Amino acid sequence: MTGIEGAVVSVQHVLGDGPFAEVGEACVVLADTTGDYIAVGGSPGYPQWAGRDVAQTSGTEAWDRVGVYTADTLRCRWLLRLRWPVNALAFHPERPILAVGSGSYDGGYMFDGELIILDLDSGRGVSILNVSREVTGLSWRDGQTLEVTLSVRDDDELEELGTSAVTTTITLDDWTAVRARSVRVGGLPATPVERVDDTNRTTAEATLRAIASGMGLRRTVRRRVWAVVVLADGRVLACLDQVAAECWTGAGRPLWSVPTDGMGCQIFVDPGHPVVPLSLGTHPPDTVVIGTLDGRILVCRPTLNG
Repeated sequence: MTGIEGAVVSVQHVLGDGPFAEVGEACVVLADTTGDYIAVGGSPGYPQWAGRDVAQTSGTEAWDRVGVYTADTLRCRWLLRLRWPVNALAFHPERPILAVGSGSYDGGYMFDGELIILDLDSGRGVSILNVSREVTGLSWRDGQTLEVTLSVRDDDELEELGTSAVTTTITLDDWTAVRARSVRVGGLPATPVERVDDTNRTTAEATLRAIASGMGLRRTVRRRVWAVVVLADGRVLACLDQVAAECWTGAGRPLWSVPTDGMGCQIFVDPGHPVVPLSLGTHPPDTVVIGTLDGRILVCRPTLNG
């Protein structure tokens, strides 16, 4: 806690927790052949809305995630934080290893990303390519050879090859001992291919909902909580993606929730009345006034500038 030397923070309740909550919105899901693990790639969302951007002050550039969950309990065993969106996952056919491919176009010239090898016993993740390259596809040919699909390096190579991707193979005797930046991309054989995008948020989320439902649980996507306010009676208000506002008891029980197509961004509590004016992240922003007792919408109007 800032400004209080030696203070200890304890967690009393986790509001809105649920299966696969750590990864945000999923884009790719893969179960290993042993039935022990489920790997999920996703993102909690970039921390920005029309009125605020906190990305530069959040102490990280990693807004994408890979979570590895035990299949029998759905407990998160390992969580990777990545700089680029997750494109591909591949469990090793024999060893406790997960290959993770990530990357994206930078919007101007380069296709950036990385290939990470995650040791499922130790949780050690190693980025093994010596240069930044977007990885869009992964497939193990056998215990030693990993087939990798890479986007072209940049716009010049895209024009030169006439295609947006290449495939190559990486062969190692022991993938658990691979070192960081040890694989030279320039020395790998490459075959031009058409780029294939295997990510699909709709399909991935449907898969997670089915897995959770099979265990008597409910999967809900919750991302980017922008504001939290504790009322005088101990209730907790919050606003986030797809939720204009929600209310919880001090013991962590949900009371009401007001959905929105955009996101709730700011909360202002009227001390004289049981209402909450909210700012929504729309273009332009809207203001909604909600009664705190039952979550009933009282007023909805565009926010005036000036």
